[in-house]
Amino acid sequence: MPARRKIGIFLAITFVASWSIAGTFIALGYEWNGPMAQAVGMLFMMPPAFAALIVKGPLAGDPVLADLALVLRPNRWWLVAWLIPPLLLVLVVAVSAVLPGMSVALGVDHFLDFWRERVPEESFAEFERQVRDSGIDPALRMLLQAMVAGITINAIVALGQELGWRGFLHHELRMGFLQKSLVIGALWGVWHAPIVALGHNYPQHPALGIVLMVAWATAISPIFAYVRERSGSVVAAGILHGTLNALGGLPMIVTRGGDDLAMGFTGLAGFAAIAVALALIALHDRYVAAEPLFSRQSRARPG
Repeated sequence: MPARRKIGIFLAITFVASWSIAGTFIALGYEWNGPMAQAVGMLFMMPPAFAALIVKGPLAGDPVLADLALVLRPNRWWLVAWLIPPLLLVLVVAVSAVLPGMSVALGVDHFLDFWRERVPEESFAEFERQVRDSGIDPALRMLLQAMVAGITINAIVALGQELGWRGFLHHELRMGFLQKSLVIGALWGVWHAPIVALGHNYPQHPALGIVLMVAWATAISPIFAYVRERSGSVVAAGILHGTLNALGGLPMIVTRGGDDLAMGFTGLAGFAAIAVALALIALHDRYVAAEPLFSRQSRARPG
């Protein structure tokens, strides 16, 4: 089966299935919060993996595991993938500290202030007691828990996306490394549109959020592609993705001021953090790596 046809079928299955899930959620009148939104969000993330497996297996008869880079041999790039999100977190917090109208708020009292309006009043006293008696800074505890989740359950869930974007499309698109990364990122961002319109990532600016989500996904995509390519495994991209998702709420807890356009991984602070991370990766690619990827051009493949 020609590569273009495989890509077309993959995108059709992915977008129709995911957008139908979001459309059903909208039609039923639910709001993007609470357990129902979390469940629908997880369902929304699964079609890219199913589409990749369907196209590669029953339809094309390709070597599924090899083409999707589903390789289970850990190497140092798995560790790099796991450590990139906390690096981005540090950069996001550092940028937030210098942005106008924003500040960093660490410590137990600030942590409790954040949760005061989010925990039911009748439960807050017990919540506060548990936080103060824990013996460890609550933000640090959340960081450690998120890091464990990122390399375990979150990584597995994230593969629902990564088998499609950094597995299937990364293999099938006949473009140079950087061009391919940006195209995949743009498609990945557009695919998020229905849930962003519902309030995902940009609850205060859902319409503008769609544009920003496409820009954000395009900007960060080369980082995902780099660890996938260097590790030789889509699992590394899943670890990066899963850990980033696990850490997603922390910037909101330890920073104050600003709105969803400025705060967190997907706000202005996040874009600045991505720029720094991309610069570091570009330096590694140019001066350390034996074979540069950013300058790699398209390699034609049969079919």
